[in-house]
Amino acid sequence: MPHAGGRWASAIFHAGASLRASRQSLDPPFPGRYLTPTAPKGTHTLTVPSRRKGVQTLCYNFSIMFKSSPGQPWCEVQSQVDENLLCHFDCENNKVMKASLLGKKLNTMKEWEEQLQTLRDIGVELRQRVPDIELENYSPSAPVTLQAKMCCQLDTGGSTTSSWLFGFDGQLFLLFNPETMKWIQIHPGARLMKKAWERDGDLIALLKRTSRGDCRVWLKPWVEELQPPV
Repeated sequence: MPHAGGRWASAIFHAGASLRASRQSLDPPFPGRYLTPTAPKGTHTLTVPSRRKGVQTLCYNFSIMFKSSPGQPWCEVQSQVDENLLCHFDCENNKVMKASLLGKKLNTMKEWEEQLQTLRDIGVELRQRVPDIELENYSPSAPVTLQAKMCCQLDTGGSTTSSWLFGFDGQLFLLFNPETMKWIQIHPGARLMKKAWERDGDLIALLKRTSRGDCRVWLKPWVEELQPPV
């Protein structure tokens, strides 16, 4: 099985560190809804290092159901910068469900409305693909929920990296490297999913554009906001 390597792997692993923040709470907490950096026994497991000084990471955790219960949004997103939770979005209806004190500053950012619409567009595109996902020797828990995580990272030298992770039931199935446009299979049940998504040019273009373009634009205001005082 291929292993992620080099600078991109470092970005993926560091992005996983921010997942620890999902154990904190926006009142109320949302446990178990988002992707965690673990894989089933016998498969490749992502380690979670400590946060590196001078590196800032913005992540969006998606939870997407093809069929949701009445009153339950089919698309929800939790955003976080470094290890700070920002907001919990209802991306079906383009509204914020909960926000931390830091997250409330999003309202003052000019990219705010555009960000909400882009997150919804991502949710729509991913939801359309859920019914056609084929997993081998694995049956996701009902209701079937695709979990995805988009991250972008800026280091002290001005270099940026980005990543997409996909899974079910908190387990990683696929990684997508927007820098090389390559898919990496993590879970043994993801072989057919990887094969299908490698041929999905529209999806690949969306993942590249949002992680390398939109996410990086959204990260820039936080770089200044979280800059330590001199």
